Amino acid sequence: MSDTPTLEIRNLHIGIDGKPILKGLSLQVNKGEIHALMGPNGSGKSTLANALMGNPKYQVTNGQILYKGEDLSGLRLAVVLFGPCMSLSREFR
Repeated sequence: MSDTPTLEIRNLHIGIDGKPILKGLSLQVNKGEIHALMGPNGSGKSTLANALMGNPKYQVTNGQILYKGEDLSGLRLAVVLFGPCMSLSREFR
């Protein structure tokens, strides 16, 4: 069994129209784990989800996004991440 995380985010910085939103987010999700992002309004949860799903309005300005060890920086991630082993979803309440 590999020790490589399924999804790893390293020092991710995301902005919109030159305005920084996320500043240095790191996250590691190993095989079989389920993670929930929680926090107050304006903390960057939707920004992260939009950037991961390839919304062109959100620019990754620094950091790395790795899927099973492969650097996906600059790719439209929704196409890569939606598969039998991993999915992203957003839920609003």
